[in-house]
Amino acid sequence: MKDLEEIIFDVDNVLADTIGCWCKKASEHLGYVVSKKDIKSHKIVGSVSMLPKDIFRLQEEVWAEWEKLSPTESNLAEKLKTLRDGSFKIHVATARPMRSRTFVMNWLELMRIQYDGFHSLGPYRYKAEISCDALVDDAPERAR
Repeated sequence: MKDLEEIIFDVDNVLADTIGCWCKKASEHLGYVVSKKDIKSHKIVGSVSMLPKDIFRLQEEVWAEWEKLSPTESNLAEKLKTLRDGSFKIHVATARPMRSRTFVMNWLELMRIQYDGFHSLGPYRYKAEISCDALVDDAPERAR
């Protein structure tokens, strides 16, 4: 019998719509509307006229208000459960700083997202280092 295949899902902008909340905060900070269309890649730095430290501070604020975050698509928990009930093990991985770990885990619980493994890697480890069959990530260089 073949082992279950394992899929790793990133959190920011794969499971959780953090960019929408970030755009609202950036709009307030800058005094003009920043929309998702203004963000040219998964890396916000360079897409918006803000210092990197301010971009990262707003990202921290987004996760501090984790209860306000929406999933990236409707029925996300049910879709992941369908995969999990089928032939897949679901892992969640995040490169968020360790201080955000509790926020992310609380959000997953609030959204009723079930998973078989949780990996809080911090900014210096890569999701691709985790043994798996597939990686779902918004960072194309991570998928390579």
